Amino acid sequence: MGDTMKTVKIPRLFWEDSINCDTNVPDSIKETRTHVWITMGVGPQMSDFMSRAEMYADIRNGYWESCRGLVLSARATLKAIKEAV
Repeated sequence: MGDTMKTVKIPRLFWEDSINCDTNVPDSIKETRTHVWITMGVGPQMSDFMSRAEMYADIRNGYWESCRGLVLSARATLKAIKEAV
């Protein structure tokens, strides 16, 4: 096994919202208007980011009605990260 870090493409909407809410987020490697590439890793940044994504993705938390785009972005983020593992 090498020490090569995996990168993953995630939606920019959830990543930016997390930054705006002072959540630890993985650093971006590349950014476009709609997506951000992050380095997969372990630690407080990824843990906080994943916890926030799971919170928004859970429809029982009440975000669906007021923040559908953010909920869908969080779900897409979780999917992309889980597929990259």
